[in-house]
Amino acid sequence: MSIEEQLALETQARAALHHHDPAAVGRLCAALIKQNAMQAQLIRQATGHIAKLEMEQFLSESQSSAAPLCTADESVRG
Repeated sequence: MSIEEQLALETQARAALHHHDPAAVGRLCAALIKQNAMQAQLIRQATGHIAKLEMEQFLSESQSSAAPLCTADESVRG
């Protein structure tokens, strides 16, 4: 995060801390709790999807690198 982004974030956080309307702060907290839960779920889903894709790639690579010594036709011919 850039210094400008950090400063903007700190400004917003301090504004909430010094807000004169407790009901507005409560609504903000409720919205942030919901947003945090949705983002956490999205991150869990994305992480699971990435892990699945990595496993599929690993299995695909391991199967293609393990070339068979002979084909079924060759083993029948003897």
